[in-house]
Amino acid sequence: MPKNMILLHEASIASLSSIGFAVARFPDYRDAGGALPHGHDILELNYIVSGTAIHRIGNMERECSPGTLGIVRYGEQHSLVTAQQGADVINLYLDPANHALPSLPPEFSTVISSLFPPALHPGTPPGLSVFLQFQDHANITQLLSFCCTEQQLMKPGYETTLESVLRIFLIACARQAIEEGVETMAADASRWRLLEGVRLKLDREFAAPQRLSDLAQKAGISEAHFCRRFKSYTGLTPFAYLAQCRIRAAMQDLRNSNRKVLDIAFSVGF
Repeated sequence: MPKNMILLHEASIASLSSIGFAVARFPDYRDAGGALPHGHDILELNYIVSGTAIHRIGNMERECSPGTLGIVRYGEQHSLVTAQQGADVINLYLDPANHALPSLPPEFSTVISSLFPPALHPGTPPGLSVFLQFQDHANITQLLSFCCTEQQLMKPGYETTLESVLRIFLIACARQAIEEGVETMAADASRWRLLEGVRLKLDREFAAPQRLSDLAQKAGISEAHFCRRFKSYTGLTPFAYLAQCRIRAAMQDLRNSNRKVLDIAFSVGF
């Protein structure tokens, strides 16, 4: 079956073209499972305001309640299925490949680059979606509702307003990821569950020394078996993946600070 791709670059959405950010609200979204899975040429974020929905990707499902933010990577085929009563959903569209995200405090920059990458990083498992669950989601709902109103009215200065709100939203996402962690879901996740745990450990602890024996022990398999399976999952060996994490963090630090290259290299684990 051919992939169902929605090319938002061709959709002439004003704010997406100018600042790389747009929103769309679906207050009575309903899909009983009949719609084909689809993907986008940019990052798509699904935020549940009220009601519940099932996020499907590959053969995996995740129930999404109010306050759930699902982040779908470039081109990944997914669908959002609801019960008969539907759900109130806000979609956010980000294009960090062509529009740099707003600058953030250094403690958030690496987290945000991992959550909202400008491209699929080497080592990204196929079919990967990321979820944040905001417990106190009233403020997030209010923030995104304001974005929807600004985009709909398009009053003078609305793009500057959207950029400012996007910065606040990104900080909220970074705080949530740091304090509560992220949840990931990949196609055929049951097969890769233990390896995904190791991959997330390397994402979080890239600056610390890592030993192959410790990583294999976390996965519960021998070192040789772990190396083969990790490469099957990510396309990279464990230490090649670790190097990519360090390079990504160093690039982010180079963009957002005036520190010396050598200092940055040491700080990310090289």
